Amino acid sequence: MEQLTLSLFVLVLVASTAMIAVALVWRERFFHYPALAAMLVAGYYLPQARALLDDSTIDQSAFALTLFIILVTLIAIEAGWQAAVSHRRNISSRDHVTNAKVIDVVFIGILLLAIVGIDANYKLRDLPEYLLRQTQWSGPPTIYAFFTRLNYMVFGISLAAFFRSRRIGFLLLVAATTASFVDIIVFGGRREPLAFVFLAVVLSLFFAYRWLPPRIVLLSATVVGVLFVNSTGAYRAATGTANFLFEPLNWERFLDDLGRIRWVENVVNKAPPEVYDLRNAVELIGGTRVPQDLGFGTAYWNRLVFGFVPAQLLGREFKEGLMLERGDLRKSIEYYTPRAGSVWSGFADSYREFALFGPLVFAMISWFLGWVYVRALAGDILAQGTYAWLVTKGLIAISHQSSNFLYSLVYAAVFLGPIVFVSKTLMRNRERMCLRRVPKRRGICSRKVHRIKEGARGGYDWRAARRKAMRGDGAPRLA
Repeated sequence: MEQLTLSLFVLVLVASTAMIAVALVWRERFFHYPALAAMLVAGYYLPQARALLDDSTIDQSAFALTLFIILVTLIAIEAGWQAAVSHRRNISSRDHVTNAKVIDVVFIGILLLAIVGIDANYKLRDLPEYLLRQTQWSGPPTIYAFFTRLNYMVFGISLAAFFRSRRIGFLLLVAATTASFVDIIVFGGRREPLAFVFLAVVLSLFFAYRWLPPRIVLLSATVVGVLFVNSTGAYRAATGTANFLFEPLNWERFLDDLGRIRWVENVVNKAPPEVYDLRNAVELIGGTRVPQDLGFGTAYWNRLVFGFVPAQLLGREFKEGLMLERGDLRKSIEYYTPRAGSVWSGFADSYREFALFGPLVFAMISWFLGWVYVRALAGDILAQGTYAWLVTKGLIAISHQSSNFLYSLVYAAVFLGPIVFVSKTLMRNRERMCLRRVPKRRGICSRKVHRIKEGARGGYDWRAARRKAMRGDGAPRLA
């Protein structure tokens, strides 16, 4: 069994390394979901797996099954992405939000979301200290935290729209929402907003100008990300994350503690007692009895109920009555108590829901992200602005809970749905006027009327547009 475990470890290492190498050779693939997932596996889970290889207390059969699930998950992610890219070759021009008049609608909608998100962020910080220090928030903190997530969509869409339209209003929205990310990244040591901001900036430049960072920058970003993600606990201890909302940072002490962090050793010399997340995944997979403990998707329903049904308004009993009890996690591993602050990992909880079919969850996630990416390449500003946020949630689905992605998808649909509907309606009306040969007026028919006439019937060849842009002929511009 130990030989099988070692072989599976090598296979995961080879697969993830090959995906990263391909991404560094073809730089555009660096921002594809499969490459980012491979970086997460190679940079975070493989150092933990190497440490568990020397742990005699671990269940080797469960450990081998966990590595097999990780390997199949990587394959499923790549397959899902390729399926989305290969089957979406032509996109109708009426599916894009690119017209200048439609951008006004996008700006108004994003402005309203920004007002709600920024206001919720400040009200969250003004709450009494005893409410924010609770281990699990309830009441007003959960309500304000729910709306602060709007800042992610506002930042991403505003940044993409600014690079495309040069409108100062979008730049002001970017500046207004940036403040909400700086403190939780620098003082809170949060990995999700750090990855999101980096991806949003670079991808916005790529979608607007087809510019990509040099390979040395991408490689450096990968190394820094691996070092930081494995030393997050030590960094948060140095900043005093638990108190950064209430007490000013002691810079002298912070810099002193920062210098003591063993950045490299936390990656290459991780000891078995320091492995928490992967150990949780091994225990969960090993403790899941098939089919008695399988949830068959109940965790995804419960996540939606937990996130969207307010107990403050409808009552706790009503909310708990909507949740399903099948596949209770506590019944699966009664003998094991995870360390406080650690997570189960998405590939483990998807196994608890669907057993060996769990990786298909990530295949569907990858397919959807590939579909959004194709639309972003074709010029859809809303797709460009939300891809960075959604792909970050795709990584969170691997590292934390796979149900988080479905929750984020519904969240985006609820708040961006009206903006998308109005924008698409205006775009369709615009195309009908152009096809009827209405005299050209600014904001109704773009300068590229021929593209609209062809695209409305035969589809828009996004591959040809991408090849033209990569030759340096320019990216799609607003009318």
